[in-house]
Amino acid sequence: MSVELRGTPNDLADRGSVALYVPALDRGGAETVMLRLAAGFARRGIKTWLVVHDKSGALLQEAPGEVRVVDLQVSPGCTLLSANTGAIRPLAAFLRKQHPDVLMTPFPHANLVALAARRLAGASTRVVVSEHSPLDRALSGHRRWRRVVLQSLIGRAYPRASAIVAVSEGVKRSLVALGVPGERIDILPNPVLPEQFWGMAAEPVEHPWFQDRSRPVVIGVGRLEPVKDFATLLRAFARIRNATGSRLVLVGDGRERAALEALAVELEIADDVWLAGFQAKPAAFVAKSRVLVSSSRFEGAPLVVIEALACGCPVVATMNPGAIEMLEDGRYGRLVPIGDPDAMAAAIRDVLQQPPDPAPGRQHAARFTVQHSVDRYLALFDGLC
Repeated sequence: MSVELRGTPNDLADRGSVALYVPALDRGGAETVMLRLAAGFARRGIKTWLVVHDKSGALLQEAPGEVRVVDLQVSPGCTLLSANTGAIRPLAAFLRKQHPDVLMTPFPHANLVALAARRLAGASTRVVVSEHSPLDRALSGHRRWRRVVLQSLIGRAYPRASAIVAVSEGVKRSLVALGVPGERIDILPNPVLPEQFWGMAAEPVEHPWFQDRSRPVVIGVGRLEPVKDFATLLRAFARIRNATGSRLVLVGDGRERAALEALAVELEIADDVWLAGFQAKPAAFVAKSRVLVSSSRFEGAPLVVIEALACGCPVVATMNPGAIEMLEDGRYGRLVPIGDPDAMAAAIRDVLQQPPDPAPGRQHAARFTVQHSVDRYLALFDGLC
């Protein structure tokens, strides 16, 4: 295990300490949330550790200087299970050595490892487990026997945590369904908008499609994975491209890239579809688009929906629990059935033809600043320590 000090936070020792355990800092919503919380805690003068299995994650370089990065040096292992169980002993060693007041974790495997490590260490650290997606969907990719085991472990282990956080009411309901007492679960908003968000949104995008204002850009943002269901978005776009003269941009990368490129060719829309890949500042793209479409099959609390509203970009989203809550049942954006390209196409066309007033959405998004979220988490921690 090694500790990399990115700064000199020695004057923070008397103001409490928080460790955030994130096995891999890949480009994902929960990982981004944890990084923003780490930055927010550190800026409040709290000694903050970011604990990772190794230093290979793409987000690691975005960790601010005030955050102490701890590399547990955990071997990737041949399976997700072996990699996570291999982290228990080094994480316990970290707890014994550093004695953080709070250890916070973001999803099932990390939550279970953190609880086991605290028990092994005999530490007084308060463990705050958090969930960012409905658990029935989050665990659906596992084999049945492993899913049953994980569900049983969650129902038995989570109540031993010092606090349990869900990012939405839908996520809370999924925890209760596994036997976690509802009265133990706090719903806290995600830290979606950092202070520098609006500066990033204002940065230029050099691609010619964003210079030509005569043709509107429809945008989707997220990992190119099955759960995001960008295939339905492509099919919806094919239905309205000619009538609206629009173009489609997908920001993000993933294992479905080749399949989506092939589908665009099959639908004869490839000339007006750009798979932009990973972009460090997607807000700049969203701010210059005419509508953001969130086509996901499930989400806990889709960050990009709030980012779009903050930019003044209208939103069309599928009726998954996270989007329904974020948009307050359609008050701040259009909701369409999951996997329905016809309904999605109609909603996109309506928004392009009659853009809604962006002011209510901007006001709604202001609830999701990093500052507001950090305030809520620190109030929770104060009640534990």
